[in-house]
Amino acid sequence: MKKILSIIAVCLCLFMAATGCGRSTPVNEEPDSTNENANQPAAPTSAAEIQELVVGDRSIALSIDPTGSTDANYLVKIGAGETLFKVDKNGVIQPLLAESIVQTDATRWSIKVRQGVTFWSGKVVDADAVIASLERSGELDTKAQSYLNGMTFSKTGDYEIAVETEIENMMVSLNLSNFQLLIHNAEYGYTSAEDTDFTGMYKIDEYVPSQKMLLSLNENYWGTKPVIQKVVYEQIADDQARALAALSGRYHIMLNIPAASIKQFEGKDTVSIMSEPTDSTQTIYLNLSRPQLQDSRVRQALSWALDREELILFGAEGHSAPVTTWIGSNPQFSDAKNIYFDSYNPEKAETLLDEAGWKLEEDGLRYKDGQALRVRLMTWGTEKPLGEAIQAQWSKLGVKAEVSHVDYNMIMAARETGDWDASIEAWSTFGNPAAMLNAQYSPEGSGNYGGFNDQKTNELLEELNQAKNDEERRALVLELSRHVAEQSPAIYLFPRPGITAVSSSLQGFVPHFRQIENVVTADLRIQ
Repeated sequence: MKKILSIIAVCLCLFMAATGCGRSTPVNEEPDSTNENANQPAAPTSAAEIQELVVGDRSIALSIDPTGSTDANYLVKIGAGETLFKVDKNGVIQPLLAESIVQTDATRWSIKVRQGVTFWSGKVVDADAVIASLERSGELDTKAQSYLNGMTFSKTGDYEIAVETEIENMMVSLNLSNFQLLIHNAEYGYTSAEDTDFTGMYKIDEYVPSQKMLLSLNENYWGTKPVIQKVVYEQIADDQARALAALSGRYHIMLNIPAASIKQFEGKDTVSIMSEPTDSTQTIYLNLSRPQLQDSRVRQALSWALDREELILFGAEGHSAPVTTWIGSNPQFSDAKNIYFDSYNPEKAETLLDEAGWKLEEDGLRYKDGQALRVRLMTWGTEKPLGEAIQAQWSKLGVKAEVSHVDYNMIMAARETGDWDASIEAWSTFGNPAAMLNAQYSPEGSGNYGGFNDQKTNELLEELNQAKNDEERRALVLELSRHVAEQSPAIYLFPRPGITAVSSSLQGFVPHFRQIENVVTADLRIQ
């Protein structure tokens, strides 16, 4: 009998050990709010409890230097990098690494840097570190320059920065919320994972260009630490492969799902599609140095000849609406959407080409001086169906339209050599309108890929730079948008839809109109 009782006792102990024997608090008990670590996740007690978030994307950073032309947003979205200010899902600017900002007069501002923040290396993020970071971005990154132009920074205290602006009432906090101004330790070189130093909740452990990034929890993070300890960030460049990977169950978040793949997710219980209109205008940038594109009538004809409603069906599965100005995808300037090109008008397009001397011949193509009207369009990412739809519509006009779907680095290389006619890209339109429109249309603008240089446009940009209030600024934005549309240095189509596949096992994911920089947060939980 004693032997039997001993066996029972041993079994009970084993059972209690397996089910949490000796636990002093109920499983669902709320944490003690008086505990200074109450908002921090409990340390995992076994390898099985370590949560790993797997994120897939069309591309990851080409480098891990935040001053790279397309790199900073990847570092912000994955939880590695942070800015002084951040735009919330309602479009309101909130302090992040900055604690506050105060305007002291028309051209002066005072920023208080949040105390208690350190880089991954342990270096304190103070006024000196922030200014050094902004200066490095301004020196090395042409896109960052667009947001820093007209601002001078000086230290007024260990954690206080004075900002002096060249124009009155500049939107300083909005400019400094852009991901291109990610705060980083300027003493580092950013040539490898070991040579990086940011402030985010996750540190980069491994980085393989164009393949993957592995990150782990920053134990010294200044804010609320996430429950998830590790992040795997992988590149899947092929559109269909990305959709199939999202359906495989391996990925918790898959970004940039092609619109053409949405139907594959219908009726699926393990993954769902989240679609949010973005502030990025799908734009066909035109190389104005090409002889056939130097006449504004040709550029206008290419725009009038596009049936944007049909393009949205092919390129966005109907998840968007037409815009014909660059700023039109910004909710603050929705009345500029169709300020010039207000309809699909192929007849007008034909008339413009006739006036420009491009005559339709028996073979269905238009010729001038023995040369066919040829436009080579480069697409990348999820834009292949869109490019093919544009090709079909331009071909009806008599244009010898050719489309090549390539990696983005090939588009950048073509711009360097000048050997390109047109390419599709989408820039964010939310931000300081003066800075962003200068980036698009100023002769030195980082987004002025086609080399647009127009006297009236430059004059309007200068007036916009000097605007003293929102009313004056708004009127100039609308006037500038109309004038640029008439010149047609680029062709605007529709806001790019943000389509994300999210696993049913993931909680806390929030769609954002700027999903490009809002993916990994401390609120994510894996069931």
